[in-house]
Amino acid sequence: MSESSAITQYLADTHPEAGLSVAPSDPAYADYPNFLHMGEATLTVPQTLYFRYTMLEPSERRNAQVAEDYRRWVLKRLEAAMGMMYGRDHACGGRFTAADISVGYAIKFAEALGLGDDLPPAAVEYFRRLEARPAYQRVMAVERENAVE
Repeated sequence: MSESSAITQYLADTHPEAGLSVAPSDPAYADYPNFLHMGEATLTVPQTLYFRYTMLEPSERRNAQVAEDYRRWVLKRLEAAMGMMYGRDHACGGRFTAADISVGYAIKFAEALGLGDDLPPAAVEYFRRLEARPAYQRVMAVERENAVE
């Protein structure tokens, strides 16, 4: 497999004991694939273009207008996503799911790109809740332990 959201969905669906997927019979199911794929398709793709045109391309190929267009695009889509999640701690189902991994990654990527100050407050608050989870803390400890300098 090569697609991030597909890998996440596959793992969540083939390991139901982890509780990361939402069953099609669950009333929250429509939100599950929507947010699961939104993280990659709607939020991360424009960020990769921002990244490309601000940092990756040689200076003569960087394009401030393209980068700004995609910066605005992702911030507006993130604002819309947070509006769809209004009043909830998680993307769907009233609990942490693979959809939160997907959307959370997009917010983490935005912060890594230096867009943290531009993020909607609701997105920052949502991500801080995800970061506070003990499982997230364990994963970050493993990442730090295995980081290559």
